Amino acid sequence: MVLTAKQRQDLDAAILEYLCGRGDAFATSVSAFAADAGLEVPAQPAAGPGLLEKKWTSVVRLQRKVLDLEAKLAAMVSEQSSAGGAQRPGREKAAGARLLPRAPAKHLLAGHRSSVTAVAMHPVYSLVASASEDASVRIWDLETGELEKTLKGHTNVVQGLAFSPDGALLASCSADVSVKLWNCADGTYECTRTLRGHDHTVSAVAWLRAPGSAGAGEGAHLASCGRDQTIRLWDATTGYCVGTLSGHDAWVRSVAAARSGGGDSAAGGGAQLLASGGNDAVVRVWTVGVGGGGGSGAVVAKCAYELRGHTHVVESVAFSSAAADRALATAAAAAAGRGGGGAQHVVSGSRDKTVRVWSLPAGGACIATFGEHSNWVRQVAFHPCGAYALSCSDDRSVRVFDLKTCRCVRALEDAHAHFVTSLAMHDAAPYLATGGVDKAVHVWECH
Repeated sequence: MVLTAKQRQDLDAAILEYLCGRGDAFATSVSAFAADAGLEVPAQPAAGPGLLEKKWTSVVRLQRKVLDLEAKLAAMVSEQSSAGGAQRPGREKAAGARLLPRAPAKHLLAGHRSSVTAVAMHPVYSLVASASEDASVRIWDLETGELEKTLKGHTNVVQGLAFSPDGALLASCSADVSVKLWNCADGTYECTRTLRGHDHTVSAVAWLRAPGSAGAGEGAHLASCGRDQTIRLWDATTGYCVGTLSGHDAWVRSVAAARSGGGDSAAGGGAQLLASGGNDAVVRVWTVGVGGGGGSGAVVAKCAYELRGHTHVVESVAFSSAAADRALATAAAAAAGRGGGGAQHVVSGSRDKTVRVWSLPAGGACIATFGEHSNWVRQVAFHPCGAYALSCSDDRSVRVFDLKTCRCVRALEDAHAHFVTSLAMHDAAPYLATGGVDKAVHVWECH
């Protein structure tokens, strides 16, 4: 049998729950099945749909999505065939990867009772998570716009979200001074662990990639930052705080981890880069090396760069991908006076209304500044294709900047009815999600 012992036990319990919920229709079957499975018959049937019914409806919905996607694929193949003409291998993929968001929004996701503070895309599935000042986290289907789940557990404003690289866990942080980990692997989204250690509001979270791993398994670590002016490193398996980084002298608003290595060799074989920004208007880049799981691994960390140039609070930081490094190689080489191979770059957004791009191989030099926003820049990100940087602002707009030409190539004016607080772009699906003070999440299709 393909199911594990634990999965068989869960399935048996779900079947019994379903039979009990049908009342007298399966009264005889309930007793017989419970005896054969070694389970106790519950005194009262569960209120609402049971786990088996939820799983069944999820399967039906997924089957419908598969059929829709197959139909779209067939239509695209037919269109390409009728158009004729061979394309150079990889050209179509590259063109598709550069798709940009266009108005109007595909979906307007309403349900939060207060401002949306953060959005995060699932790395595998077409799902987006949103956080709000109403202390809840909501999971939405990007394709249909339907609400999948509401996660409750925080007791104050939820400030930040981050999916683990494999999508198995969702981390959330809050003004209730905690970080929570939610299980996404089985679709229950149950809170599996609560991490406590910060002394004030926790502002943002970011996953570090475990050495030799791409997921949130043994050895995976999480970074969080907060108003207590610290960055804390956590072992996601044990929940232990394994390190604290100090250097900022004010509220740390944002933290981001590089998608690949690049840390200083002195930090160990598992070293990687971490960036942070906050109220002191400085972007700091750290080399962090973390040991094994169990909370016993030593942490070796140091501040490698202090990026200065912003004149107000740094609201957001993000690391480039390998594709963005290639797009920025020319600019980085010009700033450094040498080749830009193996570069790492950071993009930052600030209340000084600017977006800045920094080159680490060039000694932390600012190689691009975008000043098109007319109000605070709330969040920044690199486009998955690496050719663009994206930003959202209190001027209610979302902007896309070409990293090679250093020009704004797309602006979604009045993207929300109020300040735009957050954005996230899916790595594979053609969607951008934004959140705003208007309590809504907008999903934009990219063309």
